[in-house]
Amino acid sequence: QTRYDYTQRNAIVTTPGSNATSYNPATGLLTRSRQANKQNSQILSNQTNGTAKFATGGWQHALSSGLEVSREKSYTPAFSSVALAPIPVNQPDPTATPSGTPIRTGASSSGKTDTLALYAFDAVKFSPQWEAQGGLRVEHYKTTFLSVPVTGAPALIAASDNIVSWKGG
Repeated sequence: QTRYDYTQRNAIVTTPGSNATSYNPATGLLTRSRQANKQNSQILSNQTNGTAKFATGGWQHALSSGLEVSREKSYTPAFSSVALAPIPVNQPDPTATPSGTPIRTGASSSGKTDTLALYAFDAVKFSPQWEAQGGLRVEHYKTTFLSVPVTGAPALIAASDNIVSWKGG
């Protein structure tokens, strides 16, 4: 089974200020903030699975095993917030359209993870009343994360490792 997905999320939200000084109790005015968020995510994966039923001695086996390969990527640019004109908290205008559009700052973050895994699961039937199950998954991943600030040097974090997991019952 092969799967590909690309998701793009774009949002501009208006929030009731960004700190404790956004509300002025003396005037009853609230300074709002417009904030933007964008994220692009992509995944490509393939899972190839095989099954077999066989006997060893008097035991019946139902084996499932396979290979999984995937790549996930994401990209998130940063935006500046925009302070909007104060509004009266006691009498807000529900028809007012917020003005001001957050702009890209030049900062961003991105990441990529590659995974390769092998797995096997076996159900062994010893008799009509007794059965045991066991599984093993061995996985290798490699991941990178890049943070690009507006000023200063970009920061790159990379990791690679192996994971072994199992279950039985």
